[in-house]
Amino acid sequence: MPSEALRTLWKQFSGASIQNSESKWFLPDSKLVQTIQEFDPLLEECLREANIEQLEQKEILSVIRNGGQKVFAILVLMQGHPVELMLNFMRGDQMLQNNLDARLPFGVDELKLVIKDDILAGEFFRRQWELLSPLFRSDRTHRELKHQTILPFIQETQIPHGEGGCGIVTKVTLHAAHHHFKQDFNVISEVSFLILFHNYRVSDACRSRWLENKSK
Repeated sequence: MPSEALRTLWKQFSGASIQNSESKWFLPDSKLVQTIQEFDPLLEECLREANIEQLEQKEILSVIRNGGQKVFAILVLMQGHPVELMLNFMRGDQMLQNNLDARLPFGVDELKLVIKDDILAGEFFRRQWELLSPLFRSDRTHRELKHQTILPFIQETQIPHGEGGCGIVTKVTLHAAHHHFKQDFNVISEVSFLILFHNYRVSDACRSRWLENKSK
């Protein structure tokens, strides 16, 4: 049975999550950091209530505060036993210097080894994408995102007559916490831009027209 502290954290993380333009939920990075900072005393309370040694409690708290916030939040959203499972992740870190969140996303097979429960491993795998929406920057080149990625597009509008070239031109609006594009007066806000989505159905139609023309 989750403690009162865990239930409070779950409510805060859930309440801070928003829906993107595809009705998929994600937790913005800024909301995660804000919640962790505001409810930091609850982290210590969760550790005190857990059935683990005091020395391990201190280490887990350090892991969460120094780059393990996303993993901890995922476990909280699962409404399972996040403190005990954080111990599993910590013990499997191979004594490496990189923080825990840097290992995200985890594969299902790796999660089964860490969590040691196939059902919970599957739930963690599905939940992790809610905290892995990408951060867009103007100084980054092309990236290939995994198909489970939840894009931080809070609004999409297809441009009239914007279909062509085997793709669809769409105006999208990025959540303010998920871009580093320069704006006037250094105000952090939402930003909109045009993007070309390569659509498989459109591409199939293009290929069909090419084959049809080729056969004439």
